[in-house]
Amino acid sequence: KQGGRDVGEYPGRGVLLHDGDIYVDVDRGGSLPFCLTPTNIAITNNIVYNNSATDDMHLLKENGSDIRGITCDYNCVFRSNGSIAMWWGYDSRRNWAGGRYTSMTAWKSATPFSDFCIQTNPQFAVGAGSNFALKQTSPAVNRGRRLTEVAVDYSGVARPRGTSHDMGAYEY
Repeated sequence: KQGGRDVGEYPGRGVLLHDGDIYVDVDRGGSLPFCLTPTNIAITNNIVYNNSATDDMHLLKENGSDIRGITCDYNCVFRSNGSIAMWWGYDSRRNWAGGRYTSMTAWKSATPFSDFCIQTNPQFAVGAGSNFALKQTSPAVNRGRRLTEVAVDYSGVARPRGTSHDMGAYEY
């Protein structure tokens, strides 16, 4: 779910997936997002928390030459067991060639993404489950990218309240 909405399959052109909290998305196996022919895709300011699916983020490039304008940055990914799963690769036309990375450090060095992503507990104010508001001490506070397209958070609070947007659906 992203801010209470399902994250699903996108046509992959001009998509901005931003400022959400992803928590055990059973509808798509938890992958964020599954894009076909990705062009001008921005995955920014999200929190992926304790995902039980195979991959926390699964970015698919159809043939490699059709990838244009894709960014994936300023996201927080966390699993309580310590090992995340990020996948970047090709589709069946290239035998699903790609790689699964189990740390943000490995993902950053192997892909053109995520210079400002973090792998840490986002510290939700009331724990995980249904309330994704951040604690004051959360490492996601003021760590997001400023997005002029996003003037308010999921509950209507103006963004940003600090020096930058917070990662996730709610501004502290």
